[in-house]
Amino acid sequence: MRVKAITLGTTHPSALSLYMIPIQDNQPLDFFSLDDLRYIFTIIHSPTSEEIHSITRLVQSSPESICTDQNGHIYLQSQLVIAIACRLQLYALAELCRLSHKDLLAGTANPLLQSLSFTLKPNTHPHITEHTLILDWSITDATLSHLAHLFIEQHHISSDDGEFTQESVSDTEQTLLEW
Repeated sequence: MRVKAITLGTTHPSALSLYMIPIQDNQPLDFFSLDDLRYIFTIIHSPTSEEIHSITRLVQSSPESICTDQNGHIYLQSQLVIAIACRLQLYALAELCRLSHKDLLAGTANPLLQSLSFTLKPNTHPHITEHTLILDWSITDATLSHLAHLFIEQHHISSDDGEFTQESVSDTEQTLLEW
């Protein structure tokens, strides 16, 4: 499937892009790669256990808003990203997701990107690129496990005692997999 993308900014080591995926009658829905959002979700904001469980329930209730590509990369629909961003109090990210493609291409997102992090470098000349992706809309245990590990890794980094236990991995994975 041909997918268009707008690269909004870069972080080390990846870029933050909006993917316009044609779903129905070639009308695109906006998605963000979880790999791109990882930096914002877990490095800029260190989620609490309560936030992780809240996001887990949100993801479980929105399977139609998640897909994976042929390389196992996970994509989240912008409406789901808005909901997660609001739960993490990342309001600039939520506002970024609400911008039109025209606004994104005009650079309107740049102040929002700069407010998210000083290490997130806005793209001074956003433009549309095309990619070929093979998408899978079925959510597997592996997808849910990957989502759990995203937040578990950061929870480990931000823990007070620096200890990472198998119990914390199992608890969060189990919450996701019980779905």
